Amino acid sequence: MRNLLNFIKKEKLPILGIVVAIAIFSLAILAKNNVARQRQLASPTASPTPTPFSTGIGGDIDKLADKLGKPINGEKPTDGIAEYKSGNLSLNNQVIYRGGHAEFYRQIILVSEKRTGKGIQGQIGKPEAVLNGPSSEFGYYLYAYPSKGTAYVANAGTDNVTEVWYFPPTDLPTFLSNWAHEYSPDLQEQGF
Repeated sequence: MRNLLNFIKKEKLPILGIVVAIAIFSLAILAKNNVARQRQLASPTASPTPTPFSTGIGGDIDKLADKLGKPINGEKPTDGIAEYKSGNLSLNNQVIYRGGHAEFYRQIILVSEKRTGKGIQGQIGKPEAVLNGPSSEFGYYLYAYPSKGTAYVANAGTDNVTEVWYFPPTDLPTFLSNWAHEYSPDLQEQGF
């Protein structure tokens, strides 16, 4: 015991530095969690923007194109993917056309829109499936409502929605094979 006290007296500056570093690190974690909780409480309960897909009915190309503007990648295809500006510099809204009709719309949600998973769930209920996908290791999951023709990608920790998907209503296996083939119902973590 005496040796320990002598060691502490001799090495008090490095030991004090370690204690202060641990205290600062702990306070930073607590502050981050508190800020995240405050943001979550302050977030409005926004729901997806109504679109021709809200009822699960694929939209007519002309009506959808009028709403979204001209595709970034040229003319509207009869069959294929058209990209539209989203406000995000890295990601565009996408519409998949089949047989001259919009079959799938992926809307990119900006952080400034403050859409939350809880807001969407308040509007349309609990998701039918929570799916593990390419960004799940970072806390992003796909919350799917196949029978309602809607899904959204959100961070399980912050509840921030980053994408909303619209498509014709279907069952989970068809949804997975047609629209969410990169996702799986085998979850490592469920989120909120």
